[in-house]
Parts: sequence; C-alpha cells; structure tokens
Amino acid sequence: MTVTALTNLAQGSSVQQAQSDILWWLGVIVVAAVALALIALAIRKAVNRASQTPMGGGVGFTISDLRRMHEQGELTDEEFENAKKLITARSRAAMGADDDQKSDESDKNPPSGG
Repeated sequence: MTVTALTNLAQGSSVQQAQSDILWWLGVIVVAAVALALIALAIRKAVNRASQTPMGGGVGFTISDLRRMHEQGELTDEEFENAKKLITARSRAAMGADDDQKSDESDKNPPSGG
C-alpha cells in the first residue's frame, strides 16, 4: 500500500468517526430535550392542580351554585341541605379564624382612649 492509500484510509476512518460522534451527540441532545419537556409538563400539571384547589380545601361551590344545581335536579333535597350546611360551617369557621386573628391583634395593640 502506498502512503496516499493509507492517508485516504485514515481520512475515511476519521470521517466515519466524526459522523458517529455527531449522531451520538444528536441523540444525547434529543434525549435531553425530551426529558426537559417531560419535567416541564410535570411542573405545569402540579402548578395547575395547586391553583385549582380552593383555599379551604373544599368543593369550591357557593350556595348560589348549590341552589342552581338543586333547582335543575342535579342535587336531591338531602344533598343540597348537607352541602349547604358544610359550606356554611366552613364559612363560619373561616370567619371565626379571622375574628380570632383580629382579637389577637387588638390584644397586642389596645386602643388608646381618653
């Protein structure tokens, strides 16, 4: 074999190696992009789920919603009354917690009178 033939053979090898390296790195980039997309999707779902949950952890209905559902026949009388009691109790509990906080604040800062 001549030197030229050996050089051509070595260059062909390096081209094949370069192509192989390019394909390998392209595969790594594609896998990384898919992994990042899946992570972003999971984060998005978690954020959406958290933002859709009402603060009290309740059903998220108002008494007006319940009344409308009851009138349309979606709720029985018993279901309507139970749900109404639950919403009312939660509202009162939330208001009681607000009142407790206000009374705690007024205890710390009694009004100055004359």
